[in-house]
Amino acid sequence: MNIHTFRNIAGFTLIELMVVVGIFAFMSGLILANYPRFNAQIILENTAHEVALEVRQAQNFGLGVRETSRGTGEYPAYGVYIPEIDGALENKTKVYLYADVNNDQMYEGGDCIPGGGECIEVLTLRNHHIAALCGDIKTDHPSADVFRTTDDVIDFNTAHPLYCNKDSIDVLFTRPNPDAFPRSFIDGGSETTHNDIAMVVSTPRGNVRTVVVWSTGQITVE
Repeated sequence: MNIHTFRNIAGFTLIELMVVVGIFAFMSGLILANYPRFNAQIILENTAHEVALEVRQAQNFGLGVRETSRGTGEYPAYGVYIPEIDGALENKTKVYLYADVNNDQMYEGGDCIPGGGECIEVLTLRNHHIAALCGDIKTDHPSADVFRTTDDVIDFNTAHPLYCNKDSIDVLFTRPNPDAFPRSFIDGGSETTHNDIAMVVSTPRGNVRTVVVWSTGQITVE
């Protein structure tokens, strides 16, 4: 005679299952709610690094003794120029990489048309813009808080005027020196040489990251 022994089989009760599903739905809701903000921050970081890479490219070209074009025998200095950021928003989205063919230590040629004049290429920021250009904030105020919003920039400039009021900047790299030659301009003139230059990249919502170029040649993203 076969004797069958029945054992209780453990399982989820309906209440336990409802609790698990509720927790899962709550966590999924939190993730989905924060995803747009998280995604925007990642894109902002990437854009700031693109600007930093453009500066690094100029540095590499300058140190690498890059010929302007094959057979020309011209090995100029290379730089990055941000044109005046006043006015319309489209004026705040351009970063020029150029060769100092005229050997006058600054960009010349107006609008950047790659392959024409001193211009090599133009980086156009998409859905972002240059919110401010600053000079010597890291040198003169090393303990200042890192900018995270455009309000931070405004507050800093209110407390310390004449730092983030630059209209355009020019950073040049000349061989064989790895150091940078960072300068700013106000109203198309009034040239000032700096120990550091800060380029504040902003989203439409006002979140920012800052690309800092030191005269030593160091390039950082904050």
